[in-house]
Amino acid sequence: MVISQLSLIIRQSLTIPEDIIMATQAQTLANQQNAQKSTGPGTAEGKATVAKNTTKHGLLAWKDVVVSENQAQFDNARLRRRMR
Repeated sequence: MVISQLSLIIRQSLTIPEDIIMATQAQTLANQQNAQKSTGPGTAEGKATVAKNTTKHGLLAWKDVVVSENQAQFDNARLRRRMR
């Protein structure tokens, strides 16, 4: 009996009161319509740009250098280091 009463108290405390509305139907509809517009980049240039969003370090990078660096200089430095 005590367990069932405790269970009821817990369930009641976890429910949202009926007088609290999280979002109106108009807000939900507007959100769904806006979500259709947010599909990410569509052009190759846009996709290339967002591909750099997570560049924090080179450990998992797809490319060796970032845009502001020079690939040829990097390749030469890597070659010199390997020749040591």
